[in-house]
Amino acid sequence: MNEIDSNQKDHPGARNDTDPIQAEAHFKKAWALRIDGKYRESIEEFKVSLGFLKKGATYFNLALMHDKVEEGELAWEAAQSAFQMFKENNDTKNINATDRLLKKLHAKYCV
Repeated sequence: MNEIDSNQKDHPGARNDTDPIQAEAHFKKAWALRIDGKYRESIEEFKVSLGFLKKGATYFNLALMHDKVEEGELAWEAAQSAFQMFKENNDTKNINATDRLLKKLHAKYCV
């Protein structure tokens, strides 16, 4: 499953008091941890990033990390959040990628 870059459009309902710079910094740290195979640490950084700005790409990658550590229900929930955000943005490419991930998670965990 391919990861989704965080440089996508922000969620249209995002609050004005968010901090996209902090969100991106934590996203990049999470990405580096993921590459190093530090999945649990990556999960925590993706969560911190979401605290600064809710983005579909962050939820998608969080779902991938939860799947890596066999946390099916959490992976499913994050993937559903990503799907909803991509749908609201009419982001067809990422809707399709997330739909494939949801199908994979459903088959794997029967959630």
